[in-house]
Amino acid sequence: MVDKKEHQLSRSKRILKVIYNRDEKTVLGRTCRSWALIFIYYVIAYLFLAGFFIGMISVFMYGYVPEDSPSLTGMQSILKLNPGLSFAPRLDRTHTLLQFSIHGSSKNVPYLERMKVLFGTYKSSQNNTDCQNGVTGSSFPDVPCRFPLDSLGPCSKPEEALSQGEPCVYLKLNKIFGWLPSLVNASDFPTAVIECTGQNAFDKKLLGEPVYHPEFVSPDGKKYAMIDNTYFPFINQEGYQVPLTAVQFPTINPSTLVLVECAVRGLKEVTSSVTFEITVDKVTA
Repeated sequence: MVDKKEHQLSRSKRILKVIYNRDEKTVLGRTCRSWALIFIYYVIAYLFLAGFFIGMISVFMYGYVPEDSPSLTGMQSILKLNPGLSFAPRLDRTHTLLQFSIHGSSKNVPYLERMKVLFGTYKSSQNNTDCQNGVTGSSFPDVPCRFPLDSLGPCSKPEEALSQGEPCVYLKLNKIFGWLPSLVNASDFPTAVIECTGQNAFDKKLLGEPVYHPEFVSPDGKKYAMIDNTYFPFINQEGYQVPLTAVQFPTINPSTLVLVECAVRGLKEVTSSVTFEITVDKVTA
C-alpha cells in the first residue's frame, strides 16, 4: 500500500517536472526564450498570410473589377443583349395582380404610394439634361437625357387617370450596361416599341383596345407603346433616368380578371415580354 502511494507520488512529481523543470528552467520541455521565438515566428507567419489574403482580395476588387462598370458586357454578359421588360408599380414581390377601384378605396393606396416613390426619382438634376425632340447634347452620353414625365400624357398624373376609370400601367426596359437598340427595320419601327394584348383570345376580347403614352403608329396603322432611343446607352451615368411608357385599358371589361401580356417588338434578338393580371372595379367600394 505504501509502495503504491509512493509510486503515485513519484508519478505526480514527474508530471509536474515535465510541466515545469526547476533545474533546467523549462516549461513543457522548452525554455522561455524558445517559447518566445516560436510565438514570434507564428505571429509573423500568420500576419504574412493575412496580408497576402487581403492583398489578393484588394487586387481582385479594385484592380480587376471596375468600380463603375461590369467586367463582362455585351455578349460576354449573362444578360447578353436582351434587356428584360418589366412593369410598374409592382404591388407585391410574389404576385403580378393589379387591382383597381375607380371609387375611393383602400385598394388604390399601395398603387398610388408606389407611383409617388417611382415618380420621385424623375427629378431635374445637374447630372442630366433636356433633350428636346430627341436631340442629345454634346456631353451625351456622359450626361444622360432627362426623361420628361409629361410625355406620358394623362398617365403623368396617376391619381387623376385612376379617378377617371382608366388606371395606368407603366412599362420599362431593364438596364443593360452599354446596350443600344438594334432595329429590325427602321422604316417600320424607328425605335423600340411594345405591344400589350390579352394572353388568349378570351382575354383579348375582355381587354379591349389599349391606349399608349407615348404612342407610335406603324405604317399599317397598328398602335404601340414607344420608348425613344435617346435614353440609350446606359453606362452607369450619375443622374440616369430609365425611360417609361404607359398603357391604359379604357374599354376593359369591368370587375373581371384579365390576363395581359406585353412584348417588345421591332428589335433584333430581343424577345422580352412580361405578364400581369389586371382588374378594374367600377362598382362602389
